[in-house]
Amino acid sequence: MYKVLGIDRKEYGPVSAEVVRRWVRERRVHGGTLACAQGTDQWKPLAQFSEFADLFQPETGSSAGPAAISQPGASQPAAAQGQRTVPPVLTSRSAPIRPPESRLSGLATGALVCGLFGFCTGGVTAVLGLVLGLVGLRKIARSQGRLTGRGLALAGVGFSVVAIVLWGAILVSEILPQQARQAAREQSAQCLGHLRQLGMALHRYANDQSDRFPNASNWCDALARYLDEPAAYQCPAGPKRWRCHYAYNARLSGKQDVQVSPKTVAFFEIDGGWNTSGGAERVPRSARHGAVHVCYVDGSVEAVPYEQVRGLRWEP
Repeated sequence: MYKVLGIDRKEYGPVSAEVVRRWVRERRVHGGTLACAQGTDQWKPLAQFSEFADLFQPETGSSAGPAAISQPGASQPAAAQGQRTVPPVLTSRSAPIRPPESRLSGLATGALVCGLFGFCTGGVTAVLGLVLGLVGLRKIARSQGRLTGRGLALAGVGFSVVAIVLWGAILVSEILPQQARQAAREQSAQCLGHLRQLGMALHRYANDQSDRFPNASNWCDALARYLDEPAAYQCPAGPKRWRCHYAYNARLSGKQDVQVSPKTVAFFEIDGGWNTSGGAERVPRSARHGAVHVCYVDGSVEAVPYEQVRGLRWEP
């Protein structure tokens, strides 16, 4: 089976070798007519096909000019009915049909333009450039030479990918630190909230114990039933292996509420432990939130820079 390229640059067929031979005899096609065997993409003159070479032997006498070709009628074989198998009138035998003229692919040009503009549009047009480039490459590959611009399409795809990756990296570098800062602020607020719960539990305990604060040796156990949630012992940013991330001011052990100044430190952050108590010497240098969170006897909480911790009131 063969496809034949007409003078109108349209493909006719596929048709059998017998139909091609009949066209040659009827002078509808000649040796310079371009044809392509089915299953291949190579177009060449009919005279170069070995199966048709005998039809184009040198003729004696004067050469004939263009033949007027009558359109197919009812007398044609029934097998050809319903098929577009008759090419239009061709030029003379001495003037072979030129291959179709190629043109630049608009998709390839658009891909390059969008890819370049992607560097100054935040990568928005680069996404379009990537799509145009890939579609353009596919159409160019299937055009059988009618479309050019493969290099432009490849350049458009390349610029688009670079722009998308570049702007993606910029966005990630901006978003991730913001998310980290937001998470740190949320953890800091939650830590202060837990200290506030410990301060409230301290006064609930004192109210049930004749206004006396718990002993330093078992303060975690003593306040447990006065806390709304066990998680109040832990800082969300502290090591998970510890049950408690706060310490009790040992100088308040067994003291009565009226004997203690409201601004005395009651609880403060430490690395971790259980029933841990002490003073400023127990405060770790590496503060989890950039500052040390403390709770005073009056229930108020504060984030204090490490350098100012020793200046707080630790004595009742």
